Amino acid sequence: MEAALSLPPNPPKALVVEDERDLTTLIAYHLERHGIKTTTAADGEIGLMLATRNQYDIVILDLMLPSLSGLEISRQLHNRMIPSPPVIILTAVSPEIVATIREKLFAEQIIFKPFKPQDLVNCVTHLLKRPAAPEPLT
Repeated sequence: MEAALSLPPNPPKALVVEDERDLTTLIAYHLERHGIKTTTAADGEIGLMLATRNQYDIVILDLMLPSLSGLEISRQLHNRMIPSPPVIILTAVSPEIVATIREKLFAEQIIFKPFKPQDLVNCVTHLLKRPAAPEPLT
């Protein structure tokens, strides 16, 4: 029997916005196993609503989503939230196409599908360990 992972008093929170149900389940399973409280959304508009109404330590976005793209969600988070949470983009779009829009993604990392769940977990834990960016002076 596998021992349960103990969660810190305030576990980090991740939002996963992905429309492929099996992939969402797989991602959430692996993040939760590593002590990351995970909320999921299968639709871009719902994902943006959740991201702007709640505080997440990291946001994982599929690039192509129903109703609102990951590109648009990332852009809106960057423009609305100071500081905005780090964003990881998941995509099946070719690297050549992603290269042409990379500067518009406002993403810390881009992970191409298919990927190993452990690679995503490693990326998430690395970004969560980074010190938070200072808030801009007003």
